[in-house]
Amino acid sequence: MRVRLVIANGFTSGGTVRTTIGTANALADHHDVELVTVYRYRSKPLLPIDPRVTVRTLVDYSSMHKDMLELQKGPIGWARRTAYKGLISQRSRLIHKRDFRYPRFNALTDIALYRYLRSLNDGVVIGTRAGLNMVIARHTRPSVIRIGQEHLHYGVYGDAIRQSMRTLFPRLDAFVPLTERDAERWRLVIPDARIEAIPNAVPHTGDKVSPLNSKIVIAAGRLARQKGYDRLIPAWRIVADRHPDWQLHIYGGGKEKDNLLQQIKASRLTGSAHLMGVSRKMYDDMRTGSIFVMSSRFEGFPMVLLEAMSCGLPTVAFDFANGARELIQNGENGVLVGNRDIKALAEGLCEMIESPEKRAAYGAKAAETVRAYNSEVLAQRWTELFSELARTKQAASAAR
Repeated sequence: MRVRLVIANGFTSGGTVRTTIGTANALADHHDVELVTVYRYRSKPLLPIDPRVTVRTLVDYSSMHKDMLELQKGPIGWARRTAYKGLISQRSRLIHKRDFRYPRFNALTDIALYRYLRSLNDGVVIGTRAGLNMVIARHTRPSVIRIGQEHLHYGVYGDAIRQSMRTLFPRLDAFVPLTERDAERWRLVIPDARIEAIPNAVPHTGDKVSPLNSKIVIAAGRLARQKGYDRLIPAWRIVADRHPDWQLHIYGGGKEKDNLLQQIKASRLTGSAHLMGVSRKMYDDMRTGSIFVMSSRFEGFPMVLLEAMSCGLPTVAFDFANGARELIQNGENGVLVGNRDIKALAEGLCEMIESPEKRAAYGAKAAETVRAYNSEVLAQRWTELFSELARTKQAASAAR
């Protein structure tokens, strides 16, 4: 079956990108898979994509494409450049304004996305964020199996966008949040939609796990308010006072970098807490640590936590809805502390630092926990859903 996964930008390294590429790679064992990135800013993806997966870019902002436009001479080149600049300056009319990535879309992406979706006549198309899911529901032909996947969670959306979801999502053949808890909430709000929970699969992180013998705590994710690093730094101040020989390594890039650097400096942690930047070998870097810490304010499904557990790291995390509690059994494979309780987060880290025996036991249990999120198992769940939706669509067509 032809399966297309539509993502805003598949050439970065965020959580949604990693999980979408992971799903595409796993589905390639059973299906003809296409990864559709609405736009891109670089010429090559940051993450490995299975060669069996076709990659399609709808709007290319990469320097290579811009150079090609600039090289075109004469009236045609001038007209193309003028049209290009004019379209990208106009705001999107397809994507909902309350979608968190709305500013990244514009009239050029609207035209490209609409043309692509209207060109489809069969197979499966899967959206990967609220705005894309609504566009797929509205503009993709009914002959196509239309699925909306949710990578965040119910609580992050306001009334305006939820109302649009209530109106449009019943047109989807299925809406797929990441947890059963979230699916139950959505079923109450959108009773006319078919809602099935399928978690993200953990990618293959390698055959080795961390030896847990370093004095390094790892954190990873975009340098954005959502990830709560502004809460982690004061917790680390407490930890550093008790364990000055330990280091905090935060991996990721983002707009909060300068603010976090200032906060680290103001907290007198420049020799202890480090922003490591974006890693191209994240799993190897994870295995250099002995503990993983998650300070997020919210997550849809904390993929980076799953990856850290796969690398054998015991974890310490804030307990927030649809987050760490989906994966961490407190006192078995990690430590959960009250959300926003910075002192408790510090105490959880100190507990792990001060007990190598607990680190070893929790790390082994963490690696065992992730087996339920094997890519082959979850690819089979997706395949079963595709088959069932195809049968339903065929039966409905025959009845007409």
